[in-house]
Amino acid sequence: MVLVRLAPALAAASMLLAAAAQDGPTATIKNPITTPTVTLPASQLTEIGCFATGIPLENHGPYNFQSPGNCQLVCLEQGKNVMALANGEDCWCGDKIPAKQWKVDNSTCDTTCSGTKDVRCT
Repeated sequence: MVLVRLAPALAAASMLLAAAAQDGPTATIKNPITTPTVTLPASQLTEIGCFATGIPLENHGPYNFQSPGNCQLVCLEQGKNVMALANGEDCWCGDKIPAKQWKVDNSTCDTTCSGTKDVRCT
């Protein structure tokens, strides 16, 4: 499973984000699933970096005690192999990694997960 971390909107990318603002990290939650309802076999996550937008992933919403493991199970339950975390609490799932032009410096992904100070969920 691939892990993508969504960074907050950056000033340098604001022109690009303006065209896709409605689908960015704060997009409408299309299918809210805060925590998985079943336990599924999971594999090791492969982090590929930070992106300024979640397109083409779907936001499944926030969870008060979000973690990469929780989000991974939500995505596996949906049959999706790509996941992302945003804003410390939002879980995004999909089939494709966001486009390379949306990739941003990994230093922009430094928000901890809600409910813990030890894990990053940006």
